Amino acid sequence: MDLIRFIRENPLPGQSWRKDRWKTELSTKIPNWKELLKESSNWYGIEDVISAKRKSCSGLCETLVESSGLEFAKRCFYSTVPHLKKAAEEWFGNNKCMWSKFDRNIKNQIISDFVNPAGKKYLPSPKEVESLCFIMADADDIVSLQRLDEMISRRLKAYPVASFQPPVHRPDPDEKKLIALLMKITRENGYSSSALPLIFVSSETPPIFVDHPEWEEDEENWDERDKGWRLRNRERRKPEKISIEGLLGCYDPRLQRIIIYERGIKWMVREGFDEKWLSAVVLIHEIGHWITHQLPKPGVPTWRTDLYDSSDPDVHEGWAQLITWWIANQDDGARQFKDTFKELNERQSWPYDVFKQFTRRSPNEVMASLETLRLLQHSACLDDWTEALSKPS
Repeated sequence: MDLIRFIRENPLPGQSWRKDRWKTELSTKIPNWKELLKESSNWYGIEDVISAKRKSCSGLCETLVESSGLEFAKRCFYSTVPHLKKAAEEWFGNNKCMWSKFDRNIKNQIISDFVNPAGKKYLPSPKEVESLCFIMADADDIVSLQRLDEMISRRLKAYPVASFQPPVHRPDPDEKKLIALLMKITRENGYSSSALPLIFVSSETPPIFVDHPEWEEDEENWDERDKGWRLRNRERRKPEKISIEGLLGCYDPRLQRIIIYERGIKWMVREGFDEKWLSAVVLIHEIGHWITHQLPKPGVPTWRTDLYDSSDPDVHEGWAQLITWWIANQDDGARQFKDTFKELNERQSWPYDVFKQFTRRSPNEVMASLETLRLLQHSACLDDWTEALSKPS
């Protein structure tokens, strides 16, 4: 089948494909699609058909740009099609190691996004800055080094240093008990004790509010006395299903840090959740991500970051939710934690329900399957996890 025709006709009305689905469908229907992408004669037609699509096609654009290489990414960087341009900008940001092959406009865009990341008010960490400087120096790009230094200096002069760094979260006594219960489970399965990743509380805009700003009400519309919204019909815009990563917090596997979205927590408090225990559930969930990715075990490698990061959301969220469920169901756990976890799960999207398939398995069985997943040489999917659980321990 012709590549451009396939893109035009898929997915069917009412469907929406994620990046992994696009890769699967393209590989099945058009085995040589990656080779076709390298032919510049196809680029105009691809751009034209994507521009004509009336629904979101970010997953398609990310798939095409990631799979085609540098020249197509350059073409998309200058495209007037927003999804293609955004996918190209992300590709260049993730491939800084090819710095010497980028033109001046692309380099300037990367530096700008690096120093002024969308939705964030704080600077990159010193480790991130050092890494980018090393790449620039290795490419003998003195001009870019100077530009990066100037942009950081301007931001430091314009704003207090403290405004760039989100405050570090200090677990309260109840959270420390929950974390201790979690580490007890991992130690019983041969995993080593380890310092937790850095945990930040950020006032940045959660991703769900970036996509749907109408879901976040202005402070002026909150009636503190009546604990309710005035002037607007909030129910009309309330999302039916949410994700922790989109609203409440996230684990960054590349920087190995946890971010708790303060604005998302406050929003859910106004939905009737207890702030203390909601924050605790989010914290344990995100630590669950870090455990699957990085918690050391003698003789077992950590999960390779690029493969962990690109694994299916069903695997990511299934693990984090299952680990959180273990803590919620400990006999000596907090009742409020269990109730909050259950209440939140009723509001969550599909990947956050995957854990229910594994609740009859003992933590010992499940933790044994983690070793298999960490050894995979490809991104993991739910079938890989299920197969790993079927192996004798």
